[in-house]
Amino acid sequence: MKVINYIGKKYCKHLIKDNLEYFFKECNLCTKDNKTPYIINIEIKEWGFTTSIDISGVCGYTVVENNKDYLKQLFKAIDIKLSNYKAIVTLEIILVDPGDLLYKPYILPSTKLLIGYNYKGEPLVADMLKTPHIGVQGLSNSGKSKMVETALINLIDSDITLLNVFKDDFKGVQAIRINGNDNILEYLKNLVNEPKERVKPLYVVIDELNVLNNDKKISASILSLLGQARHYNIYVIGIGQTLLKENCKYKHLFNVRVTFKVIDKSMVTAFLGCSIENTDLQQREFFLYADNIHRGKTYFLNDII
Repeated sequence: MKVINYIGKKYCKHLIKDNLEYFFKECNLCTKDNKTPYIINIEIKEWGFTTSIDISGVCGYTVVENNKDYLKQLFKAIDIKLSNYKAIVTLEIILVDPGDLLYKPYILPSTKLLIGYNYKGEPLVADMLKTPHIGVQGLSNSGKSKMVETALINLIDSDITLLNVFKDDFKGVQAIRINGNDNILEYLKNLVNEPKERVKPLYVVIDELNVLNNDKKISASILSLLGQARHYNIYVIGIGQTLLKENCKYKHLFNVRVTFKVIDKSMVTAFLGCSIENTDLQQREFFLYADNIHRGKTYFLNDII
């Protein structure tokens, strides 16, 4: 079925329709009198195609959902997204991997962060006004630092403070850098004890959280900051190897959670707080939990930027 890019749309739609009808019959998406779902439309996209099917009077949405893997194999798809509204099921069949994308600036409000892109090549964005604070976990060299650096570089009209981040990291980011536990603790206490509303958002990036959490005073200050920061236009980005409740008691206050590859696959679902069909991740791949669950990839960041 990966013929979308080099044959006419009319012929391509004909092949898609034939495969969908084959899918309906093979997976018993039909009534006793052989009525099958009605294909409302098929739209060809650069990454594959979308289609809407009317399943009313034929089967429930769960039946379609349970046969997702068969549908994926039938179209040799990279991924399939399903949604349902009043018995109209929308299928997004992703056939073409966008490959590795080089970062380019995106014009976004200062309270929105560019996280990466999905398997359609579309940008994934986290909205701090809706889901403030980001927790990022992953093994070394999995892509988490470059993801955060890209998000910060893309920001406009914002202030940035980097805590526990050394000069060789986040080279492309213009920010105040504070290192050393005593200095970090003093800075955090000032934010917590002398809160003030800011015209420009302040992003506080805290690296190596697993290490800093060993200092009870710093851990308590981060917890206090997360509890009140959004009210003062302050947003925290915490980075660590694993950010589970056992070693990061304020994990639940990260309303956006991004996980890269970790030691144990169970840590992916434990951190996100929801089940994932396939937790296998390659370098630079991640799962994003915000308004929904998204699977994505980090942009390549040109060091010249």
